[in-house]
Amino acid sequence: MITEDLAIWLGLGFAGLLILLIVVPTLWTGAPPTPSGRAVRACVADALRDLDLPEGGIVDLGSGWGGMARKLARTFPDRKVTGIEASFLPWLVSAAVQRLVGPGNLRFRYGDFRKGTLDDAAVTVCYLGPSLSGDVVTMLRKAGTPGCLAVSCFFALPGLVQADQRTARDLYRTPVYIYRV
Repeated sequence: MITEDLAIWLGLGFAGLLILLIVVPTLWTGAPPTPSGRAVRACVADALRDLDLPEGGIVDLGSGWGGMARKLARTFPDRKVTGIEASFLPWLVSAAVQRLVGPGNLRFRYGDFRKGTLDDAAVTVCYLGPSLSGDVVTMLRKAGTPGCLAVSCFFALPGLVQADQRTARDLYRTPVYIYRV
């Protein structure tokens, strides 16, 4: 029989575990799994729809809860979209939602995107803070995919020249920076 005290301790333990699953990866990567809002996702999708995209896949670095990757996969059903997330709980939620409702051209990978490459990415999308922006630029330069696009929400990527900039129709007027690498 579960007593009231035991229920409280179990609830606190479960809440603590959930917090731990988010806080520890945040401290490790320097970026919390912050969801992009609907207006920001729409702004990115519209911007990419307006551009001449190079052949290849779309990669969402630090895909968090998966909203941006799902929006891009639905907007570009002919493209392979990959979301990469280092925080276990948001990755688990993203992967579970994808398995339940699709779309089929979307995959989520668990892990630190900095340990991979962007060789197959025609488009790279990120919503990462300044602490990780330099790592993204380094990876883009190493990839060597001519004409690939990089899209960064809210934070500019240092050392790259913008090809375009949009503003999301959200409360924060979130800037969306677009680069042709």
